[in-house]
Amino acid sequence: DVLEAPRVLHEIVGIQVVAAVLNRNGVMIPLGGVKYSLDLWALLLSGSGAGRSTTISMVTPILETAGMQDLESSVRWGSAGSFYQYFSENPSGLHFWGEMAEHLRMMNDPQFATVKEWRTDRYDSFKIPPSFRFRVTGKKADTPPIVFESVPRINILATSSNDWFFRNLAEQDSAGGFLPRWLIMQASGNRRDVPIPEAPDALLLAPMANRLKQIGQLTGPADLSEILGPYGQWYIDRKSHTSELQS
Repeated sequence: DVLEAPRVLHEIVGIQVVAAVLNRNGVMIPLGGVKYSLDLWALLLSGSGAGRSTTISMVTPILETAGMQDLESSVRWGSAGSFYQYFSENPSGLHFWGEMAEHLRMMNDPQFATVKEWRTDRYDSFKIPPSFRFRVTGKKADTPPIVFESVPRINILATSSNDWFFRNLAEQDSAGGFLPRWLIMQASGNRRDVPIPEAPDALLLAPMANRLKQIGQLTGPADLSEILGPYGQWYIDRKSHTSELQS
C-alpha cells in the first residue's frame, strides 16, 4: 500500500483477481436450487488523480510471477463480429477497462448493436450461447459461423472518473439490466498524501504469487456448509433493514 489510492481500491482489485482465477476453473457457488458463477464486473469510481490505473497496474507483476499472465485481457474490438468471435475463442479472462466511459460509448454505437444485451445475458449464465450463422451462398466470400463451445465466464475490472462516467451514461444503461450487474465502488473519503510513491515491497511478490497459484488449483462447487446458518440470519436482518429504509 504505497499509493494515495484508498484502501478499498486495493481490496476490490484483489477480490477481482481471485474471482477471475476461480471463474476460469469453473468454480461456482451453489445456494439451494440456484447456482452462481464468479462473474464479477467491478467499476472503480473516483475523482481525477486517485490512482485507479496505477493500482490496477500493480496486478501485472503478480500474475506474471504466478505464470497467469494469460488471464489478463485488454482488447479493443473493431466491430460486433470481432467482439463475438473473440469470446468464442477466449471464453474466460479478466478484462481491464482503463476507462469505462469509452466502452459505454462503444456499446451505444449502432455498429455494436446487441453487444450490450448479449454481454448482459452472459452474466451468471450457465448456458452455451447460440451460434452466429450468416447467409451461405456457396462462395469463398461467405462469412464462417461463430460457434461457442463453452460458456463464457467474464470478469471485468473497470475504472472511471466521476465526471466522464456520468457524462457518458445513457438512460438505457441504467434503466436496463446492464448497469445493475456492476459492483460500483466509489472511492471517497480522506486521502493520504504521498508525494513520492515508494516501490512495492519485492519480498511480498513471491508469497502472493504462490498463494494465487494455490487458489488456481481449486475446482468444482464451493462448500458453504459452515456459513449457511449465519448467512440466513444476515439475509433476514438485511432484508428487514432495507424494508425499514424504504418505508
